[in-house]
Amino acid sequence: MQYKVWVHVEEVDESVKEYRDATEPTCVGVFDTLAEAEAFVERIAAGVWPKLPGQLVGACKKAEGTFRTLGESQGFGLMGPKCWAVIEELRQAIADLDRS
Repeated sequence: MQYKVWVHVEEVDESVKEYRDATEPTCVGVFDTLAEAEAFVERIAAGVWPKLPGQLVGACKKAEGTFRTLGESQGFGLMGPKCWAVIEELRQAIADLDRS
């Protein structure tokens, strides 16, 4: 099992307690454990967000699209070379983030 962290923009009217999604959610991280995902959210909340490399967001979007396409066409249990290449790209992006 994996844990994904998503962000989206809401349109808010506090005077009438109205909340609407203004954008679709975007995956900004995929983690093997809940603890890793929570630590990532804490870093974002602590102001690390502006320092995130764009490649991490791009890699997550690419992974999401790849897994969705392969899952729909081949079944979610099949992990071909394309999936593993995307996973490696995610790992590299996360490693780069950790070094920054």
